[in-house]
Amino acid sequence: GARSPPAMRGSMRSLEATIQESSALEEGEGDAEEEGRRRAAVFSGSELSSLLQTGETRTKSSQAREKLQTVISTRAPLTPPSRAGGAGLVVWACTWNVANAPPPHSIAGLLRAENERRGAWDEDMPVPDIYVLGLQETDTSVASALMLETQRGAQWVSVIEGSLKELHGTTVQYVRVANKQMGGVFVAVFATAATAGTLSEIATATLPLGVMGVMGNKGAIGVRFKARGSSLCCVSAHLAAGETAASFDRRVQDLREVHERLVFTECLPALPAPGRRTVEYFRFSPPLRISRHDRVVLLGDLNFRVPLPSKTARDLVANARWRDLWNNEELYHVMAQGECALRGMDEGQLCFPPTYKYDPGSDTYDSSYKARAPSWTDRVLWRGNSMALLHYYPAPVRLSDHRPLIAVLWLGNEWALGGGGGGGGGGGGGG
Repeated sequence: GARSPPAMRGSMRSLEATIQESSALEEGEGDAEEEGRRRAAVFSGSELSSLLQTGETRTKSSQAREKLQTVISTRAPLTPPSRAGGAGLVVWACTWNVANAPPPHSIAGLLRAENERRGAWDEDMPVPDIYVLGLQETDTSVASALMLETQRGAQWVSVIEGSLKELHGTTVQYVRVANKQMGGVFVAVFATAATAGTLSEIATATLPLGVMGVMGNKGAIGVRFKARGSSLCCVSAHLAAGETAASFDRRVQDLREVHERLVFTECLPALPAPGRRTVEYFRFSPPLRISRHDRVVLLGDLNFRVPLPSKTARDLVANARWRDLWNNEELYHVMAQGECALRGMDEGQLCFPPTYKYDPGSDTYDSSYKARAPSWTDRVLWRGNSMALLHYYPAPVRLSDHRPLIAVLWLGNEWALGGGGGGGGGGGGGG
């Protein structure tokens, strides 16, 4: 084909260099002094909570330590499916940073919620009514960073559809509710045909937070809908990376940006009938923020770290000394500070090895010269009434340097409606 003009090729090379430089700075390569300080430190609970407020680890506070221990002690336990309650929806939610790897032929094992300890579903684990898969770094090309939808998104949709058929056969039919790609960030939602027919006010929204604050290598995608009269908002996010204090501050700011700026402006009143070519959208008036929903699931590579020397962290992981790691875990400290973007959010106990950073294809943590400390960068959090956690564990998929993390949630029918949650279409439609 025709070659790009020299000026355009130079511009693309310059953009690619900017993206690579930004990624290097995120990972701490641009600040050797800061990296040395981090590796020499063992942060206490009070020091990290001070870091959130001032960027320095100087002030010690017994009150901050008490708040941290409250966060740690109130993480949600697993609920046996038989005790979850009566009728409700089962939502399978997974976050996975695929590190630019092409989609595998099948992810049926992942959709089965396999884990290292159990091997597969418990015998009484119910079949999910809804699958939510959030991916990060599906495509790290320049075109992707410019928020263009690339072939990777369609490839992942095809793999998910085929894997659901492989796993469930003709017993349960799943329908695609929504899928969206924004640069490297991707989300897809599938529901059983019976459930899909009851969904309404289906909408997606995107918020880029990448290079220069406008590119799609970082950011969030939201999918929301009403189910049985109440609203559910699922947000797939990829926040700022890096192990420095400045990187931590950027992550916290990213959380706030997602909470405040991700909004839904229009929706489909219902899923269109198969083969229908034109659909009518209705506008939300005013636009809906995340906080306006009855239930929220936040999943993604949130990139919060355990800022301990790498050898110390690895020894603690090897001996399953989870509490010593929790005491230094960044996201727990953010929660302990009462960050508004996480207010009311719950999470399962992190009683499993950190999901990052592995050598791809192995069970060995980062053997490169950087030797990053193992961290729970990948998380699934939620808030809302009548919710129970059935499963929270990484899947043994070794495609990338992250392990996929799966949460299976039970959503009871007794949802508190509280006036937010959805607000229907108020204005006219579009084509």
